[in-house]
Amino acid sequence: MLKNQKKAYFTLGAFKRPKQTKNHFTGYLKKFKLYDKTIVPNKIKDSNKAVIDYHFDLTNCPLDVYIKSIFRGGYINSAIDDNQKIMFSEITKETLLLHLVSLVSLLVLVLLIIFMYKGEPLFLLPKNYIKGFDGLRGISILLVIVTHLGWLESLDTLGQGGKKMQFLFSGTTGVNIFFTLSGFLITNILLRELKKGGKVNFKAFYTKRVLRLFPPLLVFLLIILILMLSNILSINYSGLLYSFFYVYNFIPKSLSSAELGLTWSLSVEEQFYLFFPITLFLIRKRKHLLLLLFSLITICGLLQIIHLIDPLKQLDYVNKYIALSEGYYTNRWILPAIATILMGCVSGILVNENTLNRKISQKPNLIFGISLTLMFCFLYLPEKLIMLGWIIQSAGTCLLILYIVNNQNSYIVRKLEFQPLSAMGKISYGLYIYQGLFLTTGPKPDGPLFQKYPLNILLVFIFAILSYRYLEKPFLKLKGKLVKR
Repeated sequence: MLKNQKKAYFTLGAFKRPKQTKNHFTGYLKKFKLYDKTIVPNKIKDSNKAVIDYHFDLTNCPLDVYIKSIFRGGYINSAIDDNQKIMFSEITKETLLLHLVSLVSLLVLVLLIIFMYKGEPLFLLPKNYIKGFDGLRGISILLVIVTHLGWLESLDTLGQGGKKMQFLFSGTTGVNIFFTLSGFLITNILLRELKKGGKVNFKAFYTKRVLRLFPPLLVFLLIILILMLSNILSINYSGLLYSFFYVYNFIPKSLSSAELGLTWSLSVEEQFYLFFPITLFLIRKRKHLLLLLFSLITICGLLQIIHLIDPLKQLDYVNKYIALSEGYYTNRWILPAIATILMGCVSGILVNENTLNRKISQKPNLIFGISLTLMFCFLYLPEKLIMLGWIIQSAGTCLLILYIVNNQNSYIVRKLEFQPLSAMGKISYGLYIYQGLFLTTGPKPDGPLFQKYPLNILLVFIFAILSYRYLEKPFLKLKGKLVKR
């Protein structure tokens, strides 16, 4: 704590865009309630120089909290109190090393991309490739990355509207788009297999899932284990086991760790797909299947808002469930977390209902308009219903999926096929895994060097590209051979 210090003088090296850094930094002062009329940011002496000076009130402010907020806008160089006494100095070798390693990493990334474009095709496309889906994946992983970089936190300064924007563009939105798209694709594949041969090859289905998802995850967990054994990361063997066995969504909060947190969503998916193909095979009538899906979606919705329904809160078992949320991430349990996957399954069924799908395809503009209205629901939903927004947003994603499938040559699909965005979508699995290690769940000024910006984001892309080229791609080829059988 800075005790008995009413004011302090800080100099920040922003390195880029000093004017924007000034505005960004001022927003954090307001967020931590440190900004008032007595605080006067000095004029930027030279817009071409990366130095900004600030005077502000630091009375009773935890220095570490303040430093964390500044690191999102620039790098602290020094802190001097009213008596010109240095309180904090960060013109560090670490900062210089960070930027040196970042520049080297950037060079490696560029060379890696150039190398990968030589010889064989960079990406493998599935047999029934649907244009636009990789673009959706690219948008989804961008939302996750931007959230974990901490770039959305400055929206807090905009009040209630800012919070709604945070919900709309959050990493959770990205994960839910992934979930919905996954539910559609798996349902579509299984229904086509049923239509073609009257049965589902469960052995091939589960083998292909393992080949697609497990090898990159195993390498990621081995890297985490090595870092733990090297005392670079905190030891958490329990978390590793929860992740390895795809049950991380049930982990107690006391055992969770930021680097492994991403595996909760992988766990939800694999738990769902353990039972869904069997369910789809047993329930052949579409009406009955849709009734089951919508019933489960309703249950998921109720579990999301159960703490807001007073009559239900009087029930003993409901109170026990609500109390569990103090020790567990109950919103990540398979119910209610599969709600958005279920919505994707619904869209997979609808696209295989020829009559209904034909009607949908005849009104593309209406479908696209409704999809955007639902996807942006966080902007107009009342605060009490905000937790239902994920299901409503997923319904919008379902309609967008139907629009994309039925309008492959449309302007929207062409934009989604924008090469950098589509390329990000193709390596999105690797990006999602390694952002967990390098970005964790938000900026870590006191973390290892590889978790600091901008090195962390460069490493995410380097490891994701290497993972795709030397791990995912070979297993995708093996998976393709299984499909031909």
